[in-house]
Amino acid sequence: MKIITFYNQKGGVGKTSLTFNIAYLFSLKYRTVMWDLDTQGALSMVSQSPRDKFNDYDKIFKKKGRIRKRTFLTKWDNLFVIPAGEDLNDLGVSLFDFKKSGKVAGDIAKKLSDDFDVMIIDPQATKSLLIENIIKASDYIYMPVIPNSVNMKLIDDNISFIQSCKAGRKIAGIIPNMTDLRKKVHQESIEELKKNYSALYMDVFIPSCSKMEEIYLRLQPIELFAKRSKAALALREIYQKIEAKIL
Repeated sequence: MKIITFYNQKGGVGKTSLTFNIAYLFSLKYRTVMWDLDTQGALSMVSQSPRDKFNDYDKIFKKKGRIRKRTFLTKWDNLFVIPAGEDLNDLGVSLFDFKKSGKVAGDIAKKLSDDFDVMIIDPQATKSLLIENIIKASDYIYMPVIPNSVNMKLIDDNISFIQSCKAGRKIAGIIPNMTDLRKKVHQESIEELKKNYSALYMDVFIPSCSKMEEIYLRLQPIELFAKRSKAALALREIYQKIEAKIL
């Protein structure tokens, strides 16, 4: 099983929408599971999973095999979800009590390695011991960014944090999201990505459009209701690049 994480310490950059849409595309060929480790639970909501039934993440981290009981099939074949729990906020603190506290999430993920081909993790936008767990558990880390001055300044900090987790080689790509090339700052940011992060820039961006917002209204991947939109085309290209790299 390959583990992918879309990570950025900055919120609102599209981690959840990327997780949901890319996971759906993977599920068309592979058994795929999404793991919602964001306290906001947006991925759980959009995938219509029973998040409110659980408040026992500490038990899962103590008895790792319990993760199977929290893994649910969505309404799409081959696409499963591990929903966020109401007690995720407390988990970051309780992790310090675990032996090898930085590797617990990876050990839990291994319990599903025979069940799935791909796991995609949607983490909280922060730095924490839980995020360190997620980064260490991941095989590949992709960084969504909005091409503006605030996001561009945080790229190096994101990279430094991932490297501090001894996972620098896992950084597989930077994905510009909500991109509007009519804006000069977006144009300049894309050029900066090409120049300063040429090894990581994936040479594809997700355009800013209302169709991406409709995902949360329709509770569907964009592939199912706007297949010919520019956003859907970009997501398919991103998926193809990721698939070619990891499988």
